Amino acid sequence: MKLWFCHCDPLVVLVFVLGLGPVRAVAGLIVGTDFGNQQQQNFLAVDPGTGSVTPLATFGGDMYIPTSSGPANDTILAYSPVNLYQINVGTGAASLYACSNSSLCASVGDLAYDSSSGVIYGLGRINGAGPEGLFELHDSGMQYPGIPGSHMISYSWIGYLGVDDISVMEFVPGLGLYGVANGNTPAGFTIDEETGQASFLTTLSEAGVPYGITGLAYDSDTGRLLASSGTLTGPFGSGPPGAIFLLDPMDGLMTPLNLDAPNLYGIAEVTNIPEPGPAWMLLVGIAACLAVRRFERLAH
Repeated sequence: MKLWFCHCDPLVVLVFVLGLGPVRAVAGLIVGTDFGNQQQQNFLAVDPGTGSVTPLATFGGDMYIPTSSGPANDTILAYSPVNLYQINVGTGAASLYACSNSSLCASVGDLAYDSSSGVIYGLGRINGAGPEGLFELHDSGMQYPGIPGSHMISYSWIGYLGVDDISVMEFVPGLGLYGVANGNTPAGFTIDEETGQASFLTTLSEAGVPYGITGLAYDSDTGRLLASSGTLTGPFGSGPPGAIFLLDPMDGLMTPLNLDAPNLYGIAEVTNIPEPGPAWMLLVGIAACLAVRRFERLAH
């Protein structure tokens, strides 16, 4: 039997068939971790629309706390109790980020990655003491001595926040660095990337979050900012259920999405996840081929 599309322009067929193959997606993937035990950690996917949480992968190794998107494809930046890593969520490979020069190191907490500029920002204190401020992390491009695949990093001081209880931050396109201060009256702040100065934006609507806001992740596909609430108490971070919220940084409105989530202390977006090409590409290709055949018949 002769296939009907064999007379179509081969280039037309090729273009639309390739549309069915894996493509590099614009959308990201929001992930968190459920610690389980010391030898095993579960990576979980968080739906930015509903807050539902589903298993993604299980890896052995340290206890990782997601904190930010990673600069490499398919990665996040995450902390163990003592170190900073870049984690590939597809393979579980963990690349150590290590600082060896004490004069260029800092004690930092939450991180935020600006993919448009390639800058990693960190909240922290100089030598672990004094008021909280903003740092920039620098990758030297060299490995830490004796650890293959590691990254030698340093920190540069940007400036004091002027607010002492900002514990988490995220880079939100169109807004910049956004941080949350947990306290008697939780509030959102913008953080100037040039000076480190934090400016009050608005109070948050959900004052009764179980453990405060412990993680932020911006979903690049939907433009939604998610907030997680969890705890590190208990063996290896296990504890009561956590919560996932939709957070509007401009007015502070927090919409509960999942109040019975696994205990996700931190969350992060993984960018550049491969996705299959859309099926409509094939339909467009079929239509194009039919048009080509009709034109050829009319021409003869």
